[in-house]
Amino acid sequence: MTVRAALTIACACALQCASPIRTSRIRTSPIRSAPVAQPVALESATATVSLAFTGDVIFGRYRDAGFAAICQTDCADPSSLFSGVAPLLEADITVGNLETPVVRALPAAAPIDTGKVFGATPAHVALLRAAGFAAMTVANNHWFDQRFDGVEQTPALLREQQLAPLGEAVRSAPWIRVSAVERAGLRVGFVAFTSVLNKPLVAGRPMVPFVEIDAIERRVTAVVREATRGHDLVVVLAHWGEEYAEAPSVAQVRAARALVDAGASLVIGHHPHVLQRIERYRGAVIAYSLGNFLFDNPALSQRETGVLRVRARRGCVERAAFYPAMIEERPWFHTTVADERDAHRINARLASLSADAALVEEGGALVVPLAPCRSERVDRAR
Repeated sequence: MTVRAALTIACACALQCASPIRTSRIRTSPIRSAPVAQPVALESATATVSLAFTGDVIFGRYRDAGFAAICQTDCADPSSLFSGVAPLLEADITVGNLETPVVRALPAAAPIDTGKVFGATPAHVALLRAAGFAAMTVANNHWFDQRFDGVEQTPALLREQQLAPLGEAVRSAPWIRVSAVERAGLRVGFVAFTSVLNKPLVAGRPMVPFVEIDAIERRVTAVVREATRGHDLVVVLAHWGEEYAEAPSVAQVRAARALVDAGASLVIGHHPHVLQRIERYRGAVIAYSLGNFLFDNPALSQRETGVLRVRARRGCVERAAFYPAMIEERPWFHTTVADERDAHRINARLASLSADAALVEEGGALVVPLAPCRSERVDRAR
């Protein structure tokens, strides 16, 4: 990064200071065997909500010859990108990380020069909606891949398909906001931010909610604490960490636990493009990285993925289980439920990474052991 770029970021970040919180209301262990996982039904009762979380999603990238879609002219059925994993995506609220801006018409050449430039169209958003997604976080380092056209069009195009954009860029403080999604009689508050940027923020233009990892405790915990007052459940979506690293940093662990101390019931991470450990802390669940979910990276570790399925009630997670999946390369990149061999490998690796959480294999999934919810709301912020 050049000195000029660093100064630009510093000036813009100085604007993203602590401000009153605004809420945007959107209605809308070793494993001996691992059979193909079938999700446990998460039935929505009056006071419970089912959620499903996935990793990073893109639909194509720019190469020397222009934009190369994952599903090109030889892709006979675009719905096949997610149809193989459809049972795992069934929930009241399914959320993924949209690692690409969306524009009505993709330019022929990459709009910026960062090397890895992504893009998507409204047709791709329709695939997300058809697959069962209800919301997508857009706070990530690729937020500017389509320049300000993408920054401004992405949330609008998601809303056109009844998808809630989480962590969208805004023009004024507060920079970190809470988005509410209501389902099954419960109001879930999502707080999304990124700690990674590919391009500097520009003062006076829409800015993605950016928070350096060392500043999360200072800047985000207050937002979470306030959100607990108006929401039945608070979920933090953090785009952070080091790409391809198997473990979160000490600073990430400290920040994640501070977010739980402030009242978050779930902390879901993205950006490393590989699976990282799942942790239980004070009754909450932390997934430091869910890896990729639809991506064109051929490396095996970057194609190992899954869905974290959660059942929660007011202020408490009742059940959380990770269901393994794979991004297959042929005939085109697409995501499917992991077969027995892949599931065994993925689960064994994640269980080893998450040894402190003592994950339990159950029906091909890894279940996070959690204490029963009390009848009253769990208040960790006290």
